Amino acid sequence: GGRFVNFGSAKQLDKCAEVLQASLARHNLDFLHSKLADVLTLQGRHSDALASYHTALSLDPESADAKAGLDRLEKLMRGVDPDAATGDEDEDHTDATNDESDPNNGPGSFEGSQYM
Repeated sequence: GGRFVNFGSAKQLDKCAEVLQASLARHNLDFLHSKLADVLTLQGRHSDALASYHTALSLDPESADAKAGLDRLEKLMRGVDPDAATGDEDEDHTDATNDESDPNNGPGSFEGSQYM
């Protein structure tokens, strides 16, 4: 498994973000910023998540949670699967499933899809 637990529905993620933002209004703590960034990442709100991770790191430059979350987010933003086990983390990876030259993998095709 990855770093993130399954929070469930979008409504539950919205509630998590709301609770964390309310907590941050009272307590400006690095781990709350990291947790909010985790939720924002799950919601696909990458710019907001990036800002929250950076805020966490400005409060605690050694925050393991913020560093790990930021690393994961940066991979997601580059289109790299952050949970894929690879031998070389620095190598640029492209997602072969996006190869439009493959006639079985074009728009609307479920060939090779995890849903088949």
